[in-house]
Amino acid sequence: ECWQKVGSFDDDIPWYDSDVDFSIRAKEKGFLIWYDAKAVVEHKTGRSSTSVWKVKEKLRGRFLLLKKHLKLWQLPLAVLGFLVQSLFRFIGSKLR
Repeated sequence: ECWQKVGSFDDDIPWYDSDVDFSIRAKEKGFLIWYDAKAVVEHKTGRSSTSVWKVKEKLRGRFLLLKKHLKLWQLPLAVLGFLVQSLFRFIGSKLR
């Protein structure tokens, strides 16, 4: 029912944020969004990406997601927050 009312994933949003976009659209249609911390997703196939490509795709995807769902005046602060979060994650990964 949700898939019928919300539609499929947005092909313009990269795979890092397509599920978030779908969840936002589902919530806007009145569906409840649940988070299960114990859920595990295992990929049968796939490959690792280079860190530069991964960061670039995450930034591009997050910007497109923010642009789609936020008002223009909210964008600068949201982008700044995401960049700060990314910086802390990068620093944290180097300290491990």
